[in-house]
Amino acid sequence: MTLAETISAVPELYEQGDESTARRLLATGYQDQPQALTVEDVEAALRRDPDLADC
Repeated sequence: MTLAETISAVPELYEQGDESTARRLLATGYQDQPQALTVEDVEAALRRDPDLADC
């Protein structure tokens, strides 16, 4: 799973669990490499899996 896909899944994971959004974002590894996530990457991830945008 790409970083964009992982980030896009955070809202659904938040709804399913008992961890805060901040904890979920920390778990993605985004803070280790924030420059690795681009708008284009997120758009591509959502095109591949439109259900990620349902949250």
